[in-house]
Amino acid sequence: MTEGYIVDARPVRGGIKLVFEGGREELVRTTFPVYFILDNPYPLLEHPAVEGFEEEEWFAPPDYRRRVKVYRVELNDLSHYEDLVRRAKERLKAQQVNVYPSVLTQALLRLKAYPMHRVSVEGVRVELLEEEGSLSMPELKIATLERYTWYGPSERGERYRLYLNGEEVDSGLVKDFEFGEFVDIAECVGETCEAFTRATVKVDLSKAFLRARGLMEWSKLSKTLLREIRYSSIGKVVTTNVAVKAIRRKYLIPEVKVNVEKAKTLEQLAKADKGGIILIPKPGCYDNVYQVDFSSFYPSIIVKYNISPETIDECNDLETEIGHSLCFRRRGVVPEALEEVIERKERLKKVDEERAEAVKWVLVASFGYLGYRHSRFGRIEAYELVTYFARKNLREAMRLIEENGGRVVHAIVDSVFYQGEEDLSEVIARGLGFKVKAEHFNWVLFTESQGYGVPTRYLARYRDGRVKVKGLLRKNLPQGVRKALEVMIAELSRAETCEEARSIASELLKEKVTLRGWEPQDFVIRVKGKALIRGTSGFYDADLGFSGADLDYYRRYLERWKMILLSPFFVNAMTLKP
Repeated sequence: MTEGYIVDARPVRGGIKLVFEGGREELVRTTFPVYFILDNPYPLLEHPAVEGFEEEEWFAPPDYRRRVKVYRVELNDLSHYEDLVRRAKERLKAQQVNVYPSVLTQALLRLKAYPMHRVSVEGVRVELLEEEGSLSMPELKIATLERYTWYGPSERGERYRLYLNGEEVDSGLVKDFEFGEFVDIAECVGETCEAFTRATVKVDLSKAFLRARGLMEWSKLSKTLLREIRYSSIGKVVTTNVAVKAIRRKYLIPEVKVNVEKAKTLEQLAKADKGGIILIPKPGCYDNVYQVDFSSFYPSIIVKYNISPETIDECNDLETEIGHSLCFRRRGVVPEALEEVIERKERLKKVDEERAEAVKWVLVASFGYLGYRHSRFGRIEAYELVTYFARKNLREAMRLIEENGGRVVHAIVDSVFYQGEEDLSEVIARGLGFKVKAEHFNWVLFTESQGYGVPTRYLARYRDGRVKVKGLLRKNLPQGVRKALEVMIAELSRAETCEEARSIASELLKEKVTLRGWEPQDFVIRVKGKALIRGTSGFYDADLGFSGADLDYYRRYLERWKMILLSPFFVNAMTLKP
């Protein structure tokens, strides 16, 4: 008997070879399910890799009310999959269904051999040794190779640093790098991945959305192998997570197709075709501000109002002003899946912030994929309903704030800023039935652009002196400009009131903009993965080395961002209504 966490799996003739932490392997005898709708399945038995078939009843999309007859064909060798499908379609005019998730994933699901879960294997039996949804994670040996050049990390850097589980163990020239020691996961860049000759899974960081631990969480959440998900979009995690629930309900997984939007009147379009609420703040500094955030707002709306492709306009349990109704007589497959993800994120926040952030991205993307017309579980009307309820609840939150003595100064999609004497998050939570949290600031500065406030660019000071910075320390700023802004923000953070911050800002404005102390790397600007420097003849590739910079360009750049940060302090925001 073998016990451990499943890190990888490979199909072989007659079964699946499971790979555990440390590279241990165990063969599980099994077959692979392939699903067809056809009149006569018996000719498929002539295929040498087909072991048999079973007739089943599944529910058909889009409403999952109608039952259809489906044949589950058992394949003993996955290498014959393409040939089997071709024969079934060409000779028997078969319609293949349940093509998603992958056949290997479906075989693992049936065995309960879930990736990143702890199991025991004995013969053909796989036993799950932890609860489904457990937060446990294997302690894997992870090697990380970082390439760098004169200005810092770079995919094209000629030097490297090697880390094992976060500790540096080696460095040198990339051309000399080779690594024959076993690791569970190798994080690498481009051709350096080839140097890891004994890695269970390699993750090319230039292609991956997340680092290893985040990808491990995605793998566990979606019950999909790390190898299959390492370069995937967030949409695959979202879709697979819902698909697992659908398969358990015997819901056929639909093909990707364009969902045609129902015809609407002009009045219905005017009401439905909107996004979230954004109140443009008046530029300036505001004292004694609370920020109330709805936790996972859009996913929570989907869960609360049971918004799923099969629940929209099915009955009139809840009618809306935008021409759609919702049904609560059965749980939607999308809300069922998302409810567990929301709960998982909250639990992970207490134990592992990196994994919690990975789950957060899934929740952020879930709303978009619900309304995406090419999504397997998407429906345009779902998008409209989510944004409708978001607007309705945010307006209600602002009303509750005003009724309880607060003064709203800004609102954006799932967040409200208000001046007031007390935390009203409990009032809002009780009134609306959503989980909310509040942050209290001594002051908040809203910056401007062409005389208008920028909703997503502000500076806020917590009562303990920490600061919250949004939209100011952008990744594409020259490193020297970013450092200068950080120094100015640190100075401003000493102020406990707008008046004190205004006084500090006044002194900072008097200081002449200078590039004194800038190192060559401070001139580097990162744009779309490229490192550039502005020279006297235009931009050039920083990877070619430093050959001077247009100092006037960088002085103007720094001056502009200095004014963006400091000038709004001199608007009397207290007298302005947002």
